[in-house]
Amino acid sequence: MIKFNAQKIAKYCDLVCFAGLLLTAFYIPVAITPTNIGICLSIVAFLVKKIVTRDPHLIEGDLTFLIPLFFIFAFITTSNAIDMKAVKTGSLKMLKYLAIFAVVSSGIRTPKRLKMIIWAFVFGALLVSVDGIVQFFAGKDFIRFFPAEYGNPLDGIGGQFKRMKASFHNSQDFASYLAVAVPLLLGLFRYGSYQKKQKILLGITLAVSLYCLVFTYSRGAALALLFAVIFFTIAMKDKIILPVILILGVAAPFVLAKSPLTWVTSRHSFIELFTDSSRLQHWQAAVNMIKAHPFMGIGLNNFCANYDKFKSSGDFFSGWYAHQTYLQMAAEIGLIGLGIFLAIIIVSIIRWVKILPLIKDREIKTISFALFAGMMGFLIAGLLDSNLQYSNLAVLFWLVFSLFYRIKNIQEN
Repeated sequence: MIKFNAQKIAKYCDLVCFAGLLLTAFYIPVAITPTNIGICLSIVAFLVKKIVTRDPHLIEGDLTFLIPLFFIFAFITTSNAIDMKAVKTGSLKMLKYLAIFAVVSSGIRTPKRLKMIIWAFVFGALLVSVDGIVQFFAGKDFIRFFPAEYGNPLDGIGGQFKRMKASFHNSQDFASYLAVAVPLLLGLFRYGSYQKKQKILLGITLAVSLYCLVFTYSRGAALALLFAVIFFTIAMKDKIILPVILILGVAAPFVLAKSPLTWVTSRHSFIELFTDSSRLQHWQAAVNMIKAHPFMGIGLNNFCANYDKFKSSGDFFSGWYAHQTYLQMAAEIGLIGLGIFLAIIIVSIIRWVKILPLIKDREIKTISFALFAGMMGFLIAGLLDSNLQYSNLAVLFWLVFSLFYRIKNIQEN
Protein backbone atom coordinates (compact mmCIF):
# COMPACT_ATOMS: atom_id res chain seq x y z
CA MET A 1 0.00 0.00 0.00
CA ILE A 2 1.38 3.41 -0.98
CA LYS A 3 1.79 5.86 1.89
CA PHE A 4 1.52 9.55 1.16
CA ASN A 5 3.60 12.06 3.07
CA ALA A 6 1.18 14.97 3.33
CA GLN A 7 3.85 17.39 4.50
CA LYS A 8 6.18 16.59 1.59
CA ILE A 9 3.34 16.77 -0.96
CA ALA A 10 2.28 20.13 0.46
CA LYS A 11 5.87 21.39 0.17
CA TYR A 12 6.12 20.38 -3.50
CA CYS A 13 2.69 21.87 -4.22
CA ASP A 14 3.82 25.11 -2.61
CA LEU A 15 6.83 25.26 -4.92
CA VAL A 16 4.74 24.49 -8.01
CA CYS A 17 2.20 27.12 -6.96
CA PHE A 18 4.92 29.75 -6.67
CA ALA A 19 6.52 28.70 -9.97
CA GLY A 20 3.15 29.14 -11.66
CA LEU A 21 2.86 32.67 -10.28
CA LEU A 22 6.34 33.51 -11.58
CA LEU A 23 5.35 32.29 -15.04
CA THR A 24 2.14 34.31 -14.86
CA ALA A 25 3.90 37.55 -13.85
CA PHE A 26 6.42 37.20 -16.68
CA TYR A 27 4.08 36.08 -19.47
CA ILE A 28 1.14 38.47 -18.92
CA PRO A 29 2.36 40.91 -21.62
CA VAL A 30 3.51 38.15 -23.97
CA ALA A 31 0.52 35.87 -24.62
CA ILE A 32 -2.59 34.52 -22.91
CA THR A 33 -1.73 30.79 -23.37
CA PRO A 34 1.48 30.65 -21.27
CA THR A 35 -0.17 33.03 -18.79
CA ASN A 36 -3.08 30.61 -18.37
CA ILE A 37 -0.66 27.68 -18.05
CA GLY A 38 1.02 29.47 -15.15
CA ILE A 39 -2.35 30.22 -13.55
CA CYS A 40 -3.55 26.61 -13.96
CA LEU A 41 -0.35 25.24 -12.42
CA SER A 42 -0.81 27.53 -9.44
CA ILE A 43 -4.49 26.72 -8.98
CA VAL A 44 -4.04 22.94 -9.19
CA ALA A 45 -1.08 22.99 -6.80
CA PHE A 46 -2.99 25.31 -4.45
CA LEU A 47 -6.04 23.00 -4.34
CA VAL A 48 -3.98 19.83 -3.88
CA LYS A 49 -2.10 21.48 -1.03
CA LYS A 50 -5.38 22.48 0.63
CA ILE A 51 -6.71 18.94 0.29
CA VAL A 52 -3.65 17.12 1.66
CA THR A 53 -3.30 19.57 4.56
CA ARG A 54 -7.06 19.56 5.18
CA ASP A 55 -7.08 23.33 5.24
CA PRO A 56 -10.56 24.66 4.33
CA HIS A 57 -9.56 28.34 4.33
CA LEU A 58 -9.31 29.73 0.80
CA ILE A 59 -9.34 33.47 1.56
CA GLU A 60 -8.03 35.14 4.68
CA GLY A 61 -7.82 38.66 6.09
CA ASP A 62 -9.99 41.77 5.90
CA LEU A 63 -11.53 40.78 2.56
CA THR A 64 -12.83 37.38 3.67
CA PHE A 65 -16.36 38.72 3.24
CA LEU A 66 -16.07 41.33 0.47
CA ILE A 67 -14.13 39.31 -2.12
CA PRO A 68 -16.55 36.32 -2.17
CA LEU A 69 -19.49 38.76 -2.05
CA PHE A 70 -18.23 40.59 -5.15
CA PHE A 71 -17.84 37.42 -7.20
CA ILE A 72 -21.11 35.87 -5.96
CA PHE A 73 -23.02 39.04 -6.75
CA ALA A 74 -21.49 39.14 -10.25
CA PHE A 75 -22.83 35.63 -10.86
CA ILE A 76 -26.29 36.56 -9.53
CA THR A 77 -26.62 39.39 -12.07
CA THR A 78 -26.87 36.83 -14.86
CA SER A 79 -30.63 36.82 -14.28
CA ASN A 80 -30.86 39.83 -16.63
CA ALA A 81 -28.45 38.44 -19.26
CA ILE A 82 -29.49 37.90 -22.88
CA ASP A 83 -26.29 36.14 -24.00
CA MET A 84 -25.70 33.08 -21.82
CA LYS A 85 -22.60 32.09 -23.79
CA ALA A 86 -21.04 35.41 -22.82
CA VAL A 87 -22.13 34.79 -19.22
CA LYS A 88 -20.35 31.43 -19.24
CA THR A 89 -17.15 33.03 -20.56
CA GLY A 90 -17.38 35.85 -18.02
CA SER A 91 -18.06 33.43 -15.15
CA LEU A 92 -14.99 31.34 -15.97
CA LYS A 93 -12.88 34.50 -16.06
CA MET A 94 -14.27 35.65 -12.72
CA LEU A 95 -13.43 32.28 -11.17
CA LYS A 96 -9.90 32.64 -12.55
CA TYR A 97 -9.49 36.08 -10.95
CA LEU A 98 -10.85 34.81 -7.63
CA ALA A 99 -8.40 31.91 -7.80
CA ILE A 100 -5.49 34.31 -8.42
CA PHE A 101 -6.35 36.21 -5.25
CA ALA A 102 -6.56 33.00 -3.23
CA VAL A 103 -3.38 31.51 -4.74
CA VAL A 104 -1.28 34.61 -4.05
CA SER A 105 -2.28 34.29 -0.38
CA SER A 106 -0.86 30.78 -0.39
CA GLY A 107 2.09 31.16 -2.76
CA ILE A 108 3.52 34.55 -1.67
CA ARG A 109 4.19 34.41 2.05
CA THR A 110 7.76 35.68 2.45
CA PRO A 111 9.70 38.83 1.44
CA LYS A 112 11.99 36.70 -0.74
CA ARG A 113 9.09 35.40 -2.82
CA LEU A 114 7.59 38.84 -3.19
CA LYS A 115 10.91 40.19 -4.48
CA MET A 116 11.24 37.28 -6.92
CA ILE A 117 7.80 37.80 -8.43
CA ILE A 118 8.49 41.53 -8.77
CA TRP A 119 11.65 40.71 -10.74
CA ALA A 120 9.66 38.30 -12.94
CA PHE A 121 7.36 41.22 -13.72
CA VAL A 122 10.35 43.49 -14.45
CA PHE A 123 11.80 41.02 -16.96
CA GLY A 124 8.40 40.68 -18.64
CA ALA A 125 8.11 44.47 -18.89
CA LEU A 126 11.60 44.70 -20.38
CA LEU A 127 10.85 42.03 -22.98
CA VAL A 128 7.57 43.53 -24.16
CA SER A 129 8.97 47.09 -24.19
CA VAL A 130 11.91 46.09 -26.38
CA ASP A 131 9.37 44.20 -28.52
CA GLY A 132 7.33 47.40 -28.88
CA ILE A 133 10.35 49.45 -29.93
CA VAL A 134 11.36 46.84 -32.52
CA GLN A 135 7.80 46.89 -33.86
CA PHE A 136 7.82 50.69 -34.05
CA PHE A 137 10.99 50.88 -36.12
CA ALA A 138 11.05 47.52 -37.96
CA GLY A 139 7.33 47.32 -38.71
CA LYS A 140 6.55 44.12 -36.76
CA ASP A 141 7.16 42.87 -33.22
CA PHE A 142 9.31 39.78 -32.74
CA ILE A 143 7.01 37.95 -30.28
CA ARG A 144 3.80 37.61 -32.31
CA PHE A 145 4.78 39.42 -35.53
CA PHE A 146 2.07 42.04 -35.12
CA PRO A 147 2.42 45.22 -37.21
CA ALA A 148 2.33 48.64 -35.57
CA GLU A 149 -1.11 50.18 -35.21
CA TYR A 150 -2.43 53.11 -37.18
CA GLY A 151 -5.89 52.73 -35.70
CA ASN A 152 -9.30 53.93 -36.77
CA PRO A 153 -9.58 57.57 -37.84
CA LEU A 154 -12.97 57.69 -36.09
CA ASP A 155 -11.36 57.70 -32.64
CA GLY A 156 -9.95 61.15 -33.31
CA ILE A 157 -6.33 60.17 -32.74
CA GLY A 158 -5.35 56.64 -33.77
CA GLY A 159 -5.80 56.97 -37.51
CA GLN A 160 -3.41 59.88 -37.81
CA PHE A 161 -0.10 58.32 -36.76
CA LYS A 162 1.70 55.13 -35.82
CA ARG A 163 1.19 53.75 -32.30
CA MET A 164 3.00 50.94 -30.48
CA LYS A 165 1.06 47.88 -29.41
CA ALA A 166 3.92 45.32 -29.08
CA SER A 167 2.46 41.81 -28.58
CA PHE A 168 -0.93 43.17 -27.50
CA HIS A 169 -3.94 43.29 -29.82
CA ASN A 170 -4.10 47.08 -29.75
CA SER A 171 -2.22 50.10 -28.43
CA GLN A 172 -4.73 50.77 -25.65
CA ASP A 173 -4.13 47.31 -24.14
CA PHE A 174 -0.37 47.89 -24.26
CA ALA A 175 -0.89 51.30 -22.66
CA SER A 176 -2.96 49.77 -19.84
CA TYR A 177 -0.13 47.34 -19.14
CA LEU A 178 2.37 50.22 -19.12
CA ALA A 179 0.05 52.19 -16.82
CA VAL A 180 0.97 49.58 -14.22
CA ALA A 181 4.55 48.89 -15.29
CA VAL A 182 5.88 52.46 -15.52
CA PRO A 183 4.69 53.66 -12.08
CA LEU A 184 5.87 50.41 -10.50
CA LEU A 185 9.28 50.60 -12.21
CA LEU A 186 9.58 54.28 -11.34
CA GLY A 187 9.06 53.51 -7.66
CA LEU A 188 11.54 50.63 -7.66
CA PHE A 189 14.23 52.53 -9.59
CA ARG A 190 13.94 55.82 -7.77
CA TYR A 191 13.55 54.60 -4.18
CA GLY A 192 14.78 50.99 -4.06
CA SER A 193 18.09 50.02 -2.48
CA TYR A 194 19.52 47.69 -5.09
CA GLN A 195 22.94 46.62 -6.25
CA LYS A 196 24.47 48.52 -9.16
CA LYS A 197 23.59 45.90 -11.79
CA GLN A 198 20.01 45.67 -10.55
CA LYS A 199 19.71 49.46 -10.57
CA ILE A 200 20.99 49.62 -14.15
CA LEU A 201 18.53 46.93 -15.23
CA LEU A 202 15.65 48.79 -13.56
CA GLY A 203 16.76 52.04 -15.18
CA ILE A 204 16.91 50.52 -18.66
CA THR A 205 13.52 48.83 -18.21
CA LEU A 206 11.97 52.07 -16.96
CA ALA A 207 13.44 54.06 -19.86
CA VAL A 208 12.23 51.71 -22.61
CA SER A 209 8.81 51.29 -20.93
CA LEU A 210 8.39 55.05 -20.63
CA TYR A 211 9.38 55.45 -24.28
CA CYS A 212 6.75 52.90 -25.27
CA LEU A 213 4.12 54.59 -23.13
CA VAL A 214 4.70 57.88 -24.97
CA PHE A 215 4.25 56.26 -28.37
CA THR A 216 1.03 54.46 -27.45
CA TYR A 217 -0.41 57.99 -27.33
CA SER A 218 -2.73 56.81 -24.57
CA ARG A 219 -4.40 59.54 -22.59
CA GLY A 220 -5.36 57.13 -19.79
CA ALA A 221 -1.76 55.94 -19.39
CA ALA A 222 -0.60 59.57 -19.33
CA LEU A 223 -2.99 60.25 -16.45
CA ALA A 224 -1.66 57.17 -14.65
CA LEU A 225 1.91 58.45 -14.98
CA LEU A 226 0.87 61.90 -13.76
CA PHE A 227 -0.76 60.35 -10.69
CA ALA A 228 2.37 58.29 -9.95
CA VAL A 229 4.61 61.37 -10.18
CA ILE A 230 2.37 63.42 -7.88
CA PHE A 231 2.03 60.50 -5.46
CA PHE A 232 5.78 59.89 -5.22
CA THR A 233 6.43 63.63 -4.93
CA ILE A 234 4.15 63.85 -1.88
CA ALA A 235 4.58 60.42 -0.25
CA MET A 236 8.36 60.20 -0.69
CA LYS A 237 8.93 63.98 -0.35
CA ASP A 238 10.76 63.85 -3.65
CA LYS A 239 11.76 67.27 -4.98
CA ILE A 240 13.39 65.95 -8.15
CA ILE A 241 10.94 63.63 -9.89
CA LEU A 242 8.25 66.23 -10.72
CA PRO A 243 10.67 68.76 -12.31
CA VAL A 244 12.24 65.94 -14.36
CA ILE A 245 8.85 64.89 -15.71
CA LEU A 246 7.99 68.52 -16.47
CA ILE A 247 11.26 68.91 -18.40
CA LEU A 248 10.46 65.76 -20.37
CA GLY A 249 7.01 67.20 -21.07
CA VAL A 250 8.55 70.40 -22.42
CA ALA A 251 10.94 68.33 -24.57
CA ALA A 252 8.11 66.17 -25.94
CA PRO A 253 7.28 68.47 -28.89
CA PHE A 254 10.82 67.93 -30.20
CA VAL A 255 10.46 64.13 -29.99
CA LEU A 256 6.90 63.47 -31.11
CA ALA A 257 5.80 63.47 -34.71
CA LYS A 258 4.08 66.55 -36.07
CA SER A 259 0.65 64.89 -36.44
CA PRO A 260 0.00 64.16 -32.72
CA LEU A 261 1.10 67.68 -31.79
CA THR A 262 -1.26 69.10 -34.39
CA TRP A 263 -4.05 66.97 -32.97
CA VAL A 264 -3.37 68.15 -29.38
CA THR A 265 -3.26 71.83 -30.33
CA SER A 266 -6.52 71.48 -32.28
CA ARG A 267 -8.47 70.52 -29.13
CA HIS A 268 -10.70 73.31 -27.85
CA SER A 269 -10.82 72.28 -24.17
CA PHE A 270 -9.15 70.05 -21.58
CA ILE A 271 -12.18 67.74 -21.59
CA GLU A 272 -12.06 67.40 -25.38
CA LEU A 273 -8.40 66.44 -25.07
CA PHE A 274 -9.36 63.32 -23.10
CA THR A 275 -12.58 62.41 -24.88
CA ASP A 276 -13.94 62.20 -28.41
CA SER A 277 -17.32 61.70 -29.99
CA SER A 278 -17.01 57.91 -30.21
CA ARG A 279 -16.12 57.54 -26.52
CA LEU A 280 -19.03 59.77 -25.52
CA GLN A 281 -21.35 57.51 -27.51
CA HIS A 282 -20.02 54.40 -25.74
CA TRP A 283 -20.43 56.09 -22.37
CA GLN A 284 -23.98 57.12 -23.22
CA ALA A 285 -24.85 53.51 -24.08
CA ALA A 286 -23.47 52.44 -20.69
CA VAL A 287 -25.47 55.14 -18.90
CA ASN A 288 -28.62 53.97 -20.68
CA MET A 289 -27.99 50.41 -19.48
CA ILE A 290 -27.46 51.63 -15.91
CA LYS A 291 -30.71 53.61 -16.01
CA ALA A 292 -32.59 50.53 -17.20
CA HIS A 293 -31.03 48.15 -14.62
CA PRO A 294 -29.40 50.30 -11.90
CA PHE A 295 -28.96 47.71 -9.15
CA MET A 296 -28.44 44.31 -10.81
CA GLY A 297 -27.09 45.37 -14.20
CA ILE A 298 -27.71 43.79 -17.59
CA GLY A 299 -25.68 40.67 -16.76
CA LEU A 300 -22.08 39.60 -16.43
CA ASN A 301 -20.08 40.05 -19.66
CA ASN A 302 -23.22 41.17 -21.52
CA PHE A 303 -22.29 44.76 -22.39
CA CYS A 304 -21.44 44.04 -26.03
CA ALA A 305 -24.55 41.91 -26.49
CA ASN A 306 -26.73 44.79 -25.24
CA TYR A 307 -24.91 47.64 -26.93
CA ASP A 308 -27.17 47.90 -29.99
CA LYS A 309 -30.27 47.86 -27.79
CA PHE A 310 -29.15 50.75 -25.57
CA LYS A 311 -27.08 52.94 -27.89
CA SER A 312 -28.28 56.41 -28.82
CA SER A 313 -29.61 57.41 -32.20
CA GLY A 314 -26.75 58.41 -34.46
CA ASP A 315 -24.40 55.89 -32.83
CA PHE A 316 -23.27 53.64 -35.70
CA PHE A 317 -21.06 51.41 -33.52
CA SER A 318 -22.20 47.84 -32.88
CA GLY A 319 -21.31 45.44 -30.06
CA TRP A 320 -18.77 47.85 -28.58
CA TYR A 321 -17.10 48.13 -25.17
CA ALA A 322 -17.76 51.14 -22.93
CA HIS A 323 -14.17 52.42 -23.05
CA GLN A 324 -14.62 53.13 -19.34
CA THR A 325 -14.10 50.38 -16.78
CA TYR A 326 -16.46 51.68 -14.10
CA LEU A 327 -19.34 52.51 -16.42
CA GLN A 328 -19.06 49.07 -17.99
CA MET A 329 -18.88 47.37 -14.60
CA ALA A 330 -21.93 49.29 -13.34
CA ALA A 331 -23.79 48.46 -16.56
CA GLU A 332 -23.03 44.73 -16.31
CA ILE A 333 -23.24 44.00 -12.57
CA GLY A 334 -25.10 47.06 -11.36
CA LEU A 335 -24.24 49.94 -9.05
CA ILE A 336 -24.22 47.47 -6.15
CA GLY A 337 -21.53 45.38 -7.83
CA LEU A 338 -19.46 48.48 -8.62
CA GLY A 339 -19.88 49.64 -5.02
CA ILE A 340 -18.57 46.32 -3.68
CA PHE A 341 -15.57 46.48 -6.02
CA LEU A 342 -14.70 50.02 -4.90
CA ALA A 343 -15.15 48.96 -1.26
CA ILE A 344 -12.58 46.19 -1.82
CA ILE A 345 -10.07 48.74 -3.14
CA ILE A 346 -10.73 51.20 -0.30
CA VAL A 347 -10.47 48.55 2.44
CA SER A 348 -7.17 47.33 0.97
CA ILE A 349 -5.70 50.84 0.86
CA ILE A 350 -6.76 51.53 4.47
CA ARG A 351 -5.21 48.22 5.53
CA TRP A 352 -1.94 49.21 3.78
CA VAL A 353 -1.83 52.71 5.32
CA LYS A 354 -2.24 51.20 8.79
CA ILE A 355 0.67 48.77 8.43
CA LEU A 356 3.10 51.12 6.64
CA PRO A 357 4.78 52.31 9.88
CA LEU A 358 5.33 48.66 10.87
CA ILE A 359 7.29 47.72 7.73
CA LYS A 360 10.96 47.69 8.70
CA ASP A 361 12.39 46.16 5.52
CA ARG A 362 13.11 49.16 3.27
CA GLU A 363 12.88 47.12 0.07
CA ILE A 364 9.47 45.72 1.06
CA LYS A 365 8.26 49.23 1.87
CA THR A 366 9.51 50.46 -1.51
CA ILE A 367 7.78 47.55 -3.26
CA SER A 368 4.55 48.35 -1.41
CA PHE A 369 4.67 51.97 -2.63
CA ALA A 370 5.46 50.78 -6.16
CA LEU A 371 2.61 48.24 -6.13
CA PHE A 372 0.21 50.93 -4.91
CA ALA A 373 1.29 53.27 -7.70
CA GLY A 374 0.97 50.47 -10.28
CA MET A 375 -2.46 49.40 -9.02
CA MET A 376 -3.74 52.98 -9.02
CA GLY A 377 -2.22 53.51 -12.45
CA PHE A 378 -4.36 50.68 -13.80
CA LEU A 379 -7.49 52.00 -12.09
CA ILE A 380 -6.88 55.52 -13.39
CA ALA A 381 -6.27 54.26 -16.94
CA GLY A 382 -9.64 52.54 -16.56
CA LEU A 383 -11.30 55.95 -16.60
CA LEU A 384 -10.68 56.04 -20.36
CA ASP A 385 -10.66 52.35 -21.29
CA SER A 386 -12.39 49.08 -20.37
CA ASN A 387 -9.09 47.55 -19.27
CA LEU A 388 -10.59 45.34 -16.55
CA GLN A 389 -12.75 43.61 -19.15
CA TYR A 390 -9.76 42.23 -21.13
CA SER A 391 -8.49 38.85 -19.92
CA ASN A 392 -4.72 39.35 -19.64
CA LEU A 393 -5.11 42.90 -18.32
CA ALA A 394 -7.60 41.70 -15.70
CA VAL A 395 -5.10 39.00 -14.69
CA LEU A 396 -2.48 41.77 -14.38
CA PHE A 397 -4.75 43.81 -12.12
CA TRP A 398 -5.76 40.96 -9.82
CA LEU A 399 -2.15 39.79 -9.51
CA VAL A 400 -0.86 43.28 -8.63
CA PHE A 401 -3.81 43.92 -6.33
CA SER A 402 -3.34 40.56 -4.56
CA LEU A 403 0.38 41.26 -4.02
CA PHE A 404 -0.46 44.72 -2.68
CA TYR A 405 -3.06 43.25 -0.31
CA ARG A 406 -0.61 40.57 0.79
CA ILE A 407 2.02 43.12 1.98
CA LYS A 408 0.65 43.03 5.54
CA ASN A 409 1.17 39.28 5.89
CA ILE A 410 4.56 39.38 4.14
CA GLN A 411 5.97 42.06 6.43
CA GLU A 412 4.87 39.98 9.45
CA ASN A 413 7.08 37.15 8.15
